[in-house]
Amino acid sequence: MKLILPKGESMHTHLAACLFTAALAAAPVWAQAPETPKIRVSTIPIAGMVPIHAAQKLGYFKDAGLEVTIDFVAGGAQTVPLLVQGTFQFANTPPVSAALANQQGFNIRLVPHTLDDKRSAPGQTASLAKSDGPVKSVADLKGKRVAVNTINSVNWLYDRAFLRKHGLDPSQVTYVEIPFPSMMDALARGSVDAINVPQPFHRIAVNTGQARVLGYPFVDVQPGLHITAYGGSAAWLDANPNTVRAFVTAMNRGVEYLRSHPDEAKNLIAEFTKSKRELVEQIPTDDWSTELAVSNIAAILKVMQQEGMLKKPLEAKSLIHEIRR
Repeated sequence: MKLILPKGESMHTHLAACLFTAALAAAPVWAQAPETPKIRVSTIPIAGMVPIHAAQKLGYFKDAGLEVTIDFVAGGAQTVPLLVQGTFQFANTPPVSAALANQQGFNIRLVPHTLDDKRSAPGQTASLAKSDGPVKSVADLKGKRVAVNTINSVNWLYDRAFLRKHGLDPSQVTYVEIPFPSMMDALARGSVDAINVPQPFHRIAVNTGQARVLGYPFVDVQPGLHITAYGGSAAWLDANPNTVRAFVTAMNRGVEYLRSHPDEAKNLIAEFTKSKRELVEQIPTDDWSTELAVSNIAAILKVMQQEGMLKKPLEAKSLIHEIRR
């Protein structure tokens, strides 16, 4: 068969054009420019969420073609309506919060990275009581007040499961919402009898001598738990595949940097959490995953069912957004 070329076009020129077109077609989606280069992301200023600070400060978002504004909130459970409204494009979202939202008719999906708890004690989050107070064990919390960042949050859920594991019915405890940075003050004043608090706050509290550890709820209930990931509305994620890929790529670069530069990671944590460097030095670096494990989320959904948070079964895979490679 004879190839008919457009007038004035050589075989060499035509072949080059065909190869260029084929290359564009084969190029991965993420190699293309983000559809929404300016995005807002919400998170909480705790040690475990420092990868977003690393990605911002080290220019990884800029490298990916993104201009990111970071907003702080008290907990991931508060941000779901703001994701749906479009105020935020991504938000620190525990699988617990995403599952609750979807049960209520929203459609939230999760993307990496995830903040994971340790697989053995000491964990990322601790249950603390006053050193000189009457609460010496979990059993002593009966009839007492316990602080969590938000009701229906992952911390609240796993604190309840932690109490059950130690033989105490959660209905015998009153939960009070207090932001993480304010929890130690509330405990010292006697406003609450125990607090559920992550790093660096739990290490700071113990180092003052005013608090003692009752246990590590996440480690005790589900070692290696995916505490939180980043969520977005399914409609927005589907409409912005290049932006999603750019965001995840930059965030995962932040995780890899923190893993390979432990000393600088401590500096970044101190900066991000506004903590003293010498205090941050005493806390273990958090664990992160750059992939979401279906089995991990399935275990979370099982705990939710046990605590009566899910009215009907939910597939773990439905919470994970498929990123176009």
